[in-house]
Amino acid sequence: SDLKYYNDHKEPFRRIKVSGLKVAFGSTEAPADANSSSIMASRVPKKALTEEEAKAKAVKLVGQIRGGADFAKLVQLESDDENTKAKGGDLGVWGMTDNVPEALRSAVLSLKEGEVSDPIRQAGGFYIVHADAATYAPLTEVRDAIFAQLQQQKGADWLQNLDKSVKVEFPKNDPLPPAPSDPKK
Repeated sequence: SDLKYYNDHKEPFRRIKVSGLKVAFGSTEAPADANSSSIMASRVPKKALTEEEAKAKAVKLVGQIRGGADFAKLVQLESDDENTKAKGGDLGVWGMTDNVPEALRSAVLSLKEGEVSDPIRQAGGFYIVHADAATYAPLTEVRDAIFAQLQQQKGADWLQNLDKSVKVEFPKNDPLPPAPSDPKK
């Protein structure tokens, strides 16, 4: 049934609420967005980190988070991702099929709730992703996908059975060793 299949194969339907912290490296260009004129924007451009420095910083932050530091607070203090910083790094809820970079998705999907990834290098920065909450897409939402999956499975089984019913005869001079005779008989 759908439900049994769903319970046995829930992993692909796993959804994770993700937060991310970005440690940028490279250019010092301040993003020219609406916020840049705000009082919040500091007058002094932040010194850009080299890739090595950014990685070292990211590794240190991962250590602090794994040591119990509040991820959302660190994001507000340290993240270079201006879009998500104010929201505690919230990147939304990701599933297997979402259009996010493969390296980030596989890191996220391997996390348990509350865990944080090692730094993941992307263009322009290292990302640390945090699994805020893990859920599974409700059966109602994935029923069509499961139905398609089961249909595919039935088709595959049908083909396999078809293969079995078509007997292939091998010539008798097979170089197979004779079956050992059973001495107990």
